[in-house]
Amino acid sequence: MEVAVKIADALDVSLDYLVGASSFVVKDKKMLHRLELLDKIDDDDRETILKVVDNYLTTAQLQTTTKKLLQKG
Repeated sequence: MEVAVKIADALDVSLDYLVGASSFVVKDKKMLHRLELLDKIDDDDRETILKVVDNYLTTAQLQTTTKKLLQKG
């Protein structure tokens, strides 16, 4: 197990990704830590946090799309 952890660290991937259990690579260790914490909290709190994050992400995507459209026009 220790060897696998060292290999995953060297490749900057998670153990799940290394063994094929995940197709998603989280290279930002802070983000990975946040996801792990999110997984440990109760369902109601997790849903509340995810709703807030979803709202911010939707707003950011809309702003990015709007800027691109304005630049083309």
